Amino acid sequence: MAAGSEDYISLSPTLIEWIKEEIKPLYDEYLSYIKESGKDPEEEPYRSLYSARKTLLLIKDKIGQAPPQINDSLHPLSITLSSLLAANYINTDETSAGQREYESILELSKSLEFQGRVAFAMVTACNGLGIVWSNRSEEYEKSLELLKQGESLYKSYHHPPPLSDEDLFTGDIRDEGEREKTFEDLHTHTLFYLAQVYTHLDQPGLSAQYCQNTLSRQLETKSYDSIEWSLNAATISQYYINVSNYPQARHCLAAASVVLRSYSEELGEKGEEMKEKLEQSEADVSRCWIKYTISLLTHSCTESGERGGGGGTREKVAIVHRFEPLELADVEGQVSCDVVENYQDASKVFLFAEAQIKLAQKFYNLEDHATDFVSISQDHSSLYKILSFFESDLSLKCRMHKRRVDILSSLLSCLNPQYYLVLNRQLMFELGDTLNDMANNKIILASEEGSAPSQHQIQKINRLLNDAIKHYGEFFSSFETQPEAEYLHSYLTSKLNVARLHSKLL
Repeated sequence: MAAGSEDYISLSPTLIEWIKEEIKPLYDEYLSYIKESGKDPEEEPYRSLYSARKTLLLIKDKIGQAPPQINDSLHPLSITLSSLLAANYINTDETSAGQREYESILELSKSLEFQGRVAFAMVTACNGLGIVWSNRSEEYEKSLELLKQGESLYKSYHHPPPLSDEDLFTGDIRDEGEREKTFEDLHTHTLFYLAQVYTHLDQPGLSAQYCQNTLSRQLETKSYDSIEWSLNAATISQYYINVSNYPQARHCLAAASVVLRSYSEELGEKGEEMKEKLEQSEADVSRCWIKYTISLLTHSCTESGERGGGGGTREKVAIVHRFEPLELADVEGQVSCDVVENYQDASKVFLFAEAQIKLAQKFYNLEDHATDFVSISQDHSSLYKILSFFESDLSLKCRMHKRRVDILSSLLSCLNPQYYLVLNRQLMFELGDTLNDMANNKIILASEEGSAPSQHQIQKINRLLNDAIKHYGEFFSSFETQPEAEYLHSYLTSKLNVARLHSKLL
């Protein structure tokens, strides 16, 4: 608790009476304009906001003409008024004027004996200036400095919670619980903005930490949009996937799924217009689950290779930050977060991923979302490829690669290269690789039998080799001139692979 903290939540009876008579009617008028601003016509988008500003300036005049006996008590009102004017200027695209108002708040507050009297306005100013600087020539360091100042102010003055415009301009000081909710919501915005700035400063760990704190606070106060919350939670999971923290990544994705499921149940049949947005969000979270499974299985392959296939011990990664209000055990129990060591466990992860693929492609279908559908199908192919790592039986490995060929060939036959040339190139190259893998496995299988390969085996191997040559050829033939830098490696690789494949023909 800051020194003199009780002083900054009290107003004298004389001041309260004056506020109720002179300021409250104008403040109510201001609020009515803010409420109406969302209905302004396109040709006059700021009509209500301009009217609101005029009302704020009338309040400013009233404060300037206040009786002498309350003059010394008006600093909190003047500074809080500046925060409302600053927001108004910024919302009407007058950013420089808004910035000046916010800067004046921080400057004037320095001279006050108890900054707690204007703590709410100061944090608001720090948030506002943080946004202004982050949008201006990528001044993220300056933005970070201001937002960290706002975070520090919150820690100094959150108990008892300070007065806001709702208290100061009505003369009715709300109870501590209501004021606390208002100040906590403001601080949640500070944390959210810090998460964004840390992303821009290429500090993903701090960004994830602040974003997760934001989401937890929103859960506690029940002040969040379910779709936005879920997508943010799923986005955080991608950071944890990248650093191989699979327990935390799974926890975030499970939270996203549970919140969306709850929202879907609440929506029922009432929200037809929201259904498409919900379905897309569910598909997006499913795609994040797919990326999770691919990464987990790939990481498991790497771990197995580094340990030479032995058991060994590894340090357990703990979940550092939990979304406590949510019941996630049911969803988390559907897929592992541990390194996979055998085919049986890998197949469980694979089957979970396939279920997510079906959910994702329900929305991202080939007809309406071709690019997304292809990307998800390529993930499906990747999952078969990774799963084959855990299978020791070469004939079963070949079956998995055959499923990859079926998936990729089906896509290639559906996409017009005139419109989807980039996707076609990806599929041609991947088909060449997959058929090459199949042919290599068939050659090994034939050699393991100890006798010369049969005519049937030779025909099968040659067919696979020729199909691989065909798709690699289609890939490099799709370039009429020297390929761009991004394709150069694949282009040269396909040429070399074709030469090698010709040498393998039986």
